[in-house]
Order: sequence, then C-alpha cells, then structure tokens
Amino acid sequence: MRSRKNKHHVTIFGAWLFLAFGCLLALIGGYFSLRELIFGYESRQVSAEITASGTFSRSQGIDTDYIRYRFLDTSGQEQHGESTGYRGDIGESVLVEYSPPLPWVHRVAGEGSRLAYRWCWLIFGAGLLFVLAGWHWQHHTLQRLRLLESLRRNGLRANGTVRRQADGLRTLEYDFSVAGRNYSGKTLPLPSETVRQFESGASVEVLYQRAHPDRNALSVEL
Repeated sequence: MRSRKNKHHVTIFGAWLFLAFGCLLALIGGYFSLRELIFGYESRQVSAEITASGTFSRSQGIDTDYIRYRFLDTSGQEQHGESTGYRGDIGESVLVEYSPPLPWVHRVAGEGSRLAYRWCWLIFGAGLLFVLAGWHWQHHTLQRLRLLESLRRNGLRANGTVRRQADGLRTLEYDFSVAGRNYSGKTLPLPSETVRQFESGASVEVLYQRAHPDRNALSVEL
C-alpha cells in the first residue's frame, strides 16, 4: 500500500512540476512580450555613454560580455542600464532605445532581434499550455484520490474485467456492470509490475458508489 501511495504522490509532484515549469515559461515570455509591446508602441533612440564594461562567468563556465551605460531622457533625467552580449570602452557611445512614457524601460538598440524577443509570444503561449495541463493533471489526480478514500470507506464491490493495459504499462482500463448496465473506468498511474499482473480479459475487483456507479475504481488502487 505504501508503494502505491508514493506512486500517487509522484503523480501529484509531476503535476506540480508542469505547473511550475509553465509559470516560469509564462513569466519569461510575458516579460519579453510586454517589453516588446512597449518598444513597439512608442520608442526613441538616443546616444548613451558606456560607464563600465567587462566579462563575467556563468555557472556553465561560459564567459559573457556586458556593458553598463547612462543617458538623459526627454525630461533631462539620467537613466542607467546594463546589457549582456556587448563590449566597449568606458566613455564610448552606444545607441539605446527607450519609451518616453516609461523612460526606465530601455535597451541597447538592436537587442530586440535576440531570440528571447523573437520567440517571446511562443514562449508565453507554451507556458500557458503547461500551466493548463499541470492544473488539469493535478485537479484530476486529487479528485481521484478523494474518490478512492470515499470508496475505501463506503464503496460497493463488483466483478469486472480488464479491457487493456494503457499509457505504456502505467494504467489499466476496465469494464464492469451493475444491475444490467455497463460501466467503465481507468486507474491512476500504478507501478508497472502491478499493471503487468492484469492482462486484457483478467478479472478484477471494482469498487463503486451505490448512487453513482460511474464513480468507481479498482481495489488494486487502494
């Protein structure tokens, strides 16, 4: 029983990973999409002065160039920024673009051609898909676990048969009948060694709710 519980916990953890990864993609894509909208709506290019330049090493051991710069916006306020992937000498000029309504939003001119900006909407959309998939996965799993607990306490029993092993030996699909009416169901992911024990046509014990036989599960899930 403990191994099956752990398997269900792994399923929930997988759903949370989908949600977390989707949120991360959506945040990254949304950040660059918003910046692209700001620069696409209204932007102005000005000459900025490089105030610092150097190289830093990322965790993968890759050296990356960077510059820091400053410029005056239309209101005369000094703005400061930093961009990676560029190099230059202190005091040199670099062309930057910014949005006059939001002068603190700026970048080196041409930075919008980078992959992060070119694929920002796709990244954002993929993130939303992962979020929806993770939420649906988690919601379905938690609903199933609540049903299992209810059937453990009050479920009625019936004989059923395995229709097939599904999802790469991770789940079982089954059929059974109550009062002459046919019903079907599908388990949560189970250990593959458990699924292999029940080939197509094998007899299984089904638990179901008296008033709603369509809410059912296999006793092996418990």
